[in-house]
Amino acid sequence: MRVIHGDHWADLKGVDELTSGDADVWEESINLSFELPEGAEDLEPREIEALARKSITMDSEMIHTQRDALLSVIITGWSLQGIPPPCEDVGSIKKMPLGLRREVEQSIAPHLAELRRRPDPKAMRSSSSNGSSRAGRRSSRPALTEGRSGTS
Repeated sequence: MRVIHGDHWADLKGVDELTSGDADVWEESINLSFELPEGAEDLEPREIEALARKSITMDSEMIHTQRDALLSVIITGWSLQGIPPPCEDVGSIKKMPLGLRREVEQSIAPHLAELRRRPDPKAMRSSSSNGSSRAGRRSSRPALTEGRSGTS
């Protein structure tokens, strides 16, 4: 998909072209951590996620880092002469005209929705499960990387 702003354009990877590696780049671009309160191991994953969201704060640097990581895997080429596309040099995003960046950010809303989507744990149960077991190890650090809108 090509996004155009004025005399400049950027080619974007489609949502259906996103890979697990792209998701990893986006998720691993920042390091979020939190401590679970005592007794949290008995909570459902969605309850743990809600607790974590309340305790995590993302500053503007983290938001920009995650945005730039995402743009580095989504922008596959552009018209900016003499500046390598972000897929070759993530630092080149800082040289991107602001108007083009804003157009790209508006266009990647579906990409963000796909990256933020979490599978329904109930849909992932095996057919032999009755769904009543709460046993099993739970991670104390769910993959929480959903940030604020990257329009800074």
